[in-house]
Amino acid sequence: MTNILFDIISIQGSINGGAEFTFRVLEELITLKNIRIIGLYDSNIEFIEKDLDFYHQKLSNVIDINQSESISHIIGQEQIDTFFIGIAQRYFEYNLENIFCKTVIVIHDIGDIETYDNKISMLWKKEKRFQLKLFPQKAKKTPYDNYQKLILFCEQPNVNIITVSDYSQSSILYYFPQLSSKKIDILYPPMRKITIEESIENDTLRNFLLTGRSYFLLLNIHRKDKNAQMALEVFKRFATEYDSNLVTTGGGEKLFPQHINLPLLSPSDLGHAYKNAYALIFPSLQEGFGYPPLEAMGYGVPVISSNVCSMPIILSNSALMFSPFYKNDLFMKLKIFRKDYLFYKEQANIRYGVITQKQQSDFNTLIKKIIG
Repeated sequence: MTNILFDIISIQGSINGGAEFTFRVLEELITLKNIRIIGLYDSNIEFIEKDLDFYHQKLSNVIDINQSESISHIIGQEQIDTFFIGIAQRYFEYNLENIFCKTVIVIHDIGDIETYDNKISMLWKKEKRFQLKLFPQKAKKTPYDNYQKLILFCEQPNVNIITVSDYSQSSILYYFPQLSSKKIDILYPPMRKITIEESIENDTLRNFLLTGRSYFLLLNIHRKDKNAQMALEVFKRFATEYDSNLVTTGGGEKLFPQHINLPLLSPSDLGHAYKNAYALIFPSLQEGFGYPPLEAMGYGVPVISSNVCSMPIILSNSALMFSPFYKNDLFMKLKIFRKDYLFYKEQANIRYGVITQKQQSDFNTLIKKIIG
């Protein structure tokens, strides 16, 4: 019997790639025999998707970190063999001292440090335009300060560090060279499961799809790090010349006649939005891995993507790349994309097959690391 202390904290309070990844790991572990899983949660953090009752039903035990002396005390009391942490940064404020059992910790990226170090500050203006401003930040506490205890913990010989891309591994070692003596495994995270229901919940999406009009898709315009407002500004100009439609998710206002603005969608509705799209525009400034381009490719939808961070490595030549800092570059690439559409559609299908095969293999390796 293997006793695993499993990090539920990384699933609480957020809906993002890291949280979905952590939940996928838990789903897989639950199916295995001779595994005893103790969930670690924080009663001060809201549960968004699955409530506490779900974990009580599925796991052997669930422990509130606030009701225990320390994590090390829980590990000793429950005779833990492996402690799994799904998002390293969620443990900045917790006591990681005296933890000597095998620990598998995932650092998806260190985007907060990269953004700080490259002097990139992202600001919403009143007219909801998105701009990049290059200037030295003067915060009293820097992102580096947050990592000090975490990195000391990661240096321990019992800690196994996992990251999700070559880019993230390079970034970790660039900013924390003291970890260069440790092996940091690169394991691609699995794709999230999207089950598409026949019916569409969102009325606006359903009514628009009934028109049969072609559209580009742009996701999560409410998130500044996704750089969506730059793409919106460019597409407004592009739409006037080529009469193209743009569907966005994340709320906000309708900015031009060809703009169909939707709230955040349910997984099923998002699947409908993906599979009916002409193409996905992905202007993100910071990605450790980057799920949306691959999700789109899974539906046979080609991608126009920013050329920073992990995207060139993950997508290779399967997507048309542009600089997320230059509006005209995106504008020019949108015009090129129309001409070379069939090429990128074919490349998307090929790349998706290659990446998903590696994802499944890497996911199996991760599970073995946790239980082995």
